[in-house]
Amino acid sequence: MPFEITRPLGQLKADASARINARAGEIITARLPLWKQANLTARAVELQSIGQSAWAPAEQAEWDAIQAEWNWVKAVRAQSSLATADVEAAGGSAAIYQAEKTFLSIDF
Repeated sequence: MPFEITRPLGQLKADASARINARAGEIITARLPLWKQANLTARAVELQSIGQSAWAPAEQAEWDAIQAEWNWVKAVRAQSSLATADVEAAGGSAAIYQAEKTFLSIDF
């Protein structure tokens, strides 16, 4: 809530960080539900056990797709980490609100 003054700054920061982290989790699981994450991880392990030098073109394409999804997850996490760092560094409720709003406005 913008410009809230009824709660201590530390509580505002904790609440904003929790909302940012929860939203990051929602964004990730909307695109990659937990079952899909598990399947991608399992397939990556299988591909590693085959060894990249023995991959067929289709297996290389699978690997590339898995890596692309993982890179996307890391990008969401990085933005979430930046936003929570901004919240932690904020000196007042307006800055906390702005940091949270900035994260929530990112189009992943």
